Parts: sequence; C-alpha cells; structure tokens
Amino acid sequence: MPVCAWVVTTWGWESVFFFSGTVTLLWATAWWFLVFDTPSQHPRLGASERSYLEQNLDPVAGTEEEEHMSVPWKEVLRCRQFLVGTLAAIGSDWGFHTFFTLGPKYMKGALGFDLQEVCLRSIMQSLKSS
Repeated sequence: MPVCAWVVTTWGWESVFFFSGTVTLLWATAWWFLVFDTPSQHPRLGASERSYLEQNLDPVAGTEEEEHMSVPWKEVLRCRQFLVGTLAAIGSDWGFHTFFTLGPKYMKGALGFDLQEVCLRSIMQSLKSS
C-alpha cells in the first residue's frame, strides 16, 4: 500500500494499475523459470540434493502417485453449506474490494487526508500492534 500510494501521488491514479501489473508479470516470469513441481524436474539440483529430497519428501499433489478421484458436482452444488459459504465469500470479497477502492478516495476527498501519509501511518500502527 505505501508503494502504491507513492505511485499514485507521483504519477497519478492510473499508473498504479500499470505498476502492479508490471510487478505481477515480473513475479510470474521469475516463478516460471525458478519453481518446479518436483525435484526431478529442477535442472539446477545436484544429484545428492535431488536424491535427498526425493527420499525425504512426500509425493507432490498432481504427480503420477496421486489417484484420480471424480468430484460429485451435483451433490456439491446442492449442498447448503457450500452455497452459504460461497455467498459469504462473495460478500466478503465485495466488501474488501469496495473498502480498498473507495476508502482512499473517501479519506482524501471527504476527510482531507494525504493518501501517502495515511498509508505510512497505517503500516506504522500495524507494526506497533504486532
């Protein structure tokens, strides 16, 4: 949040979307080249390290060792707990995004707060309380 507040105050509100998108693409690219599903797929592991990991780790989900189980979709979609949980998740997500997109606008426009100062103060307060 403090970095996004700095980006918004320096280059305008539109730039935060380009900034966060660029950071996301850089992260995804690094993940693509540096992370592998199993030790046997990793090209930079030594033979002893690969052997140690394969002997001491449980099989990774998604490998050949995992049995294929079908999901009973009819029962899932008729389950009241699933539907209530889905509704709660949608409501929580809506509230979260509404607060984070309109909250800074309200604090700046209606309350007259400086966006960057508010973000830095909130970070400092959360560090004090933890």
